[in-house]
Amino acid sequence: MRGRSRRDPDRLHPEEKGKGLLSLLLVAALVGPYVIGVLPVKAADSRQGGLQVAADVALGDKSYTLTADISYSLPETVAPSGAVLTRAQWIDELLAAVNAPETEVVYDNETLPFTDIDSHAKKNQILLAYANQLLPEMGTEFRPDAPADREFAAYTAVKALGFQPVKDIACADAAAITYKQEVETAVAMELFQLTDEAFRPAEELTQAEADAALSKVREIANVETPEENTGEVVYDEDAIIIPEDAEYTMDGTTITFTSGGDMIAEGSIFILPDQTPYKAVTVQKTDGAVVVETAEPDIQETLDEITASGTATADMSGFIPAEGVTFTEAAPAMAKAARVNVVDVEGSLAAPGKVNFKIHKKIGKGELYGNVAINLPKIKYKADVDLGWGGFNIKDVYLKFPLTIEATGGYEVKKDGGSYVPDDYILNGGLLELGKLPIAGIPGVTIYAQIGIKYEISGKIEVVCNIDGETGVQVLNNRLRKVDSLEADVDFKALAGSAKIGPSLSGLLEVCKRWDLIDFGVSAGPEASGELVIRNTDLMCIDASVFLYGELSALDEGVIGDWLDIGYTWEFWKKENSPLKANWHFENFSRVDHCTYEEETGKIVGRVADAADRNTSITGATITAYQGDSTTAAGSTQAGQDGGFELSLPAGDYKIKVTAAGYQSFECDVTVEKDKENYTEVLLMIDEQYEGVTGSARGRITNAVTGEGIHGATLTLRRGWNKTSGDVVATTETNEYGDYRIEMASGNYTATIERDGYVTVTKNIVVFPMDLGMQNASMNPNGEDLEAANLRVVLTWGETPSDLDSHLLGPTADGSDYFHIYYGNKRHNEDSVRIADLDVDDITSYGPETTSLYQKNESGTYSFYVHDYSNGGNSDSTAMSQSGAIVEVYLDGQLYKAYPVPTGKTGVNWHVFDYDAATNTITDVNQFTEDITYQPNANARMAAIPVPMDETK
Repeated sequence: MRGRSRRDPDRLHPEEKGKGLLSLLLVAALVGPYVIGVLPVKAADSRQGGLQVAADVALGDKSYTLTADISYSLPETVAPSGAVLTRAQWIDELLAAVNAPETEVVYDNETLPFTDIDSHAKKNQILLAYANQLLPEMGTEFRPDAPADREFAAYTAVKALGFQPVKDIACADAAAITYKQEVETAVAMELFQLTDEAFRPAEELTQAEADAALSKVREIANVETPEENTGEVVYDEDAIIIPEDAEYTMDGTTITFTSGGDMIAEGSIFILPDQTPYKAVTVQKTDGAVVVETAEPDIQETLDEITASGTATADMSGFIPAEGVTFTEAAPAMAKAARVNVVDVEGSLAAPGKVNFKIHKKIGKGELYGNVAINLPKIKYKADVDLGWGGFNIKDVYLKFPLTIEATGGYEVKKDGGSYVPDDYILNGGLLELGKLPIAGIPGVTIYAQIGIKYEISGKIEVVCNIDGETGVQVLNNRLRKVDSLEADVDFKALAGSAKIGPSLSGLLEVCKRWDLIDFGVSAGPEASGELVIRNTDLMCIDASVFLYGELSALDEGVIGDWLDIGYTWEFWKKENSPLKANWHFENFSRVDHCTYEEETGKIVGRVADAADRNTSITGATITAYQGDSTTAAGSTQAGQDGGFELSLPAGDYKIKVTAAGYQSFECDVTVEKDKENYTEVLLMIDEQYEGVTGSARGRITNAVTGEGIHGATLTLRRGWNKTSGDVVATTETNEYGDYRIEMASGNYTATIERDGYVTVTKNIVVFPMDLGMQNASMNPNGEDLEAANLRVVLTWGETPSDLDSHLLGPTADGSDYFHIYYGNKRHNEDSVRIADLDVDDITSYGPETTSLYQKNESGTYSFYVHDYSNGGNSDSTAMSQSGAIVEVYLDGQLYKAYPVPTGKTGVNWHVFDYDAATNTITDVNQFTEDITYQPNANARMAAIPVPMDETK
């Protein structure tokens, strides 16, 4: 429906007004005697009935007899109108009336705002009212069972509805009222009434008054927005509507009409077919054309009335990315594939009304990273404004956004491959704009939604933030109120310093492509602050105060703000009233339940990547540790921008659960050794679209000493990684070449591999719909006819790099020199005695490479390294760190330990461990080094010897 110009036939004529008044008088005459004195009551069941009434009415010189049928309903039970509500009862009923979210408010006992509510039945409702800033100042006692008075009820009702009061009440007892503006709003909105020009603020609140007030509260808070877009923009009666078939061209502010512009004169307002109004400054008519120089008209000289409302659908295909944002349209199953490349911000469509963003934005010294998913399926709007001769009258204008936001990510500064906190570094607050979305209402009305990330950070953070509910702003009868039913679920996974970060959403209702009628902006999320302490054990500790922040601003840009001369910003959540308020402890960036300083702790270190491409990190993946059968997390952290994570835990055995949006979750068993970085394999996650889809895995099981395939080895599969007990889901055997292939539901599995004559081993595998290449394993023989090795080391890895090399260094028999076993020197003998061998060398991916020590120097120290031959000339290479390499160590014929390669590292030399022959013990090193060196005795203070290598093969 197009906008129209208002004409006299559409107005109410005087005779029509008279008829309406007559009708009103007749109704009053008939019904008045039966309703006078009726008070509001609270009914349970009711009795219904009817009666007929008649009345003689004289109008002028004529008499009339009027009859009417009246039906009625009487309550069976009536609450006494004088019953008084307590303060807690009123708050409970008020929250229900405004449909407040039934959120559990989390406060530590010592931070409760009131000392007399801890054991009260309405404790959570009182805390909700406090958290949403509904309560007046009242000290440390709430007095929940004291009677509620009228001023307390008026104040809290106005706050619950989100009104921003603007003027004081004028009444006979105004001097006795503390909150004059809130009471004025309550009276103006008909929540409470004046009696004999007095408000009676201290009078106890009766049930009858409460019911009447709550009825009005519900009427304001629960307005139903029509599903269809209805209404129109009514132009001033002198405005000229240009016909649809008019022909014209535009050049800046000049419009040239070749047809349809004859009625335009200087000073007139005209409306183009696209609903855009213009004011004619000059008009020239030449050669059959009308040339009009235009200016933007004033809204009050253009429009007479706006009556528009509806529920507009957010069509994400019209999303306009902000500068630096790459946006691609993708189906749900392909959404992650569209976000592979690393740019500042990438966006993709996931579903109607939903848009996803992947963020890697350099800001200051560090990077803001994460994933944001915003679901904004429907926009509710209304514009009921009268702009006639009497000036403006804003009857009801609102803009409401029902939404869901899921955000994970953080900010960190990287150095030497890891996170650190620069001294005295503060990232000034800012807004990362992601883009805006135009949403069409009725013709002439457009809504804009603008999306961004608000931040203010000092140090490093990792956070999860989920927001759900409805937000917006309304001007009702020229009075501003906020619309807020948001709920937030947040968790800081890592923190060192202080942070304030959360999604930002702005809304704007535009009329005729000219005027911003009403506007608002909201941002909400977690905030934390604390002091960083570095212990002498290199343990970084922070005790942080954690809470929610929420800010909503309104009427900063729109014409309504100019008309009413108001604009306002609400801090609806802050430290003092946040529904989440707690003290959390963080160590080395990760959140822990309690301080582990001086406890025997270790650290789980790893990386999370996409199973389809291990080079694709999964930023924001959550790693949660559980001990035994406990369902309470022992600790949790989140993968950073490179997929890397660290989690400090007391020494012990754990199962870690790996989860990420859009991926299948899985479990992995790990052991945490004290004072060590305990590395996991690269944790490979499978896209959720493959849940239940049949996939396959293949590989070869080889003899670690000979490199030949092992026929008849049995593979027993269990769900998860590093699982050696629990339900068996499948079994298979290797063929004559040692090859296996298995088909089953896609997922992460542990294969336990057994064969007579070999030490049992396990292999973590991924079953996937597409071929992931060989997933190989090697077995160490334990037959009596084989020459036993004191120490045997088996190296395996993935497809890339193609050539990793084993290096074993140790002392000669007399200790006067050392030997170096590698591809350039595969065997070391002394006096015809076999000392050490490179049993198997591999240069074409996967391995194994097997190194054995047969005779040891009882007082010697041996060192084992892995060298990336494929990238030997590039010390900045990360290929070996991402190779999936595993070093398995056998002592005296038994598997001692497996070392996954450290992730997130650069370099080509990995010092895995040292072996002390005197004590027959292994010492973890697990570090990337610049060179391969040999230290003859780890316990002696002797300089390390650089080891030369022949780099030719």
